[in-house]
Amino acid sequence: MKKIILQFVIPFIAGCAVVMAFGYPLGQALVTGICAMTGMYIGQYLSKRRAAKKING
Repeated sequence: MKKIILQFVIPFIAGCAVVMAFGYPLGQALVTGICAMTGMYIGQYLSKRRAAKKING
């Protein structure tokens, strides 16, 4: 459960909060939160992939 919160909920909330702090509308804040969440997931995937390449070769 903690892993799900760290991977999805925290980046989403952080992305929304930052954009809303600059005065953008809620819709754009939600889209930014989704993009932040997706970026974190892709970054973790690439990091794991690089680590696996270093171990194997």
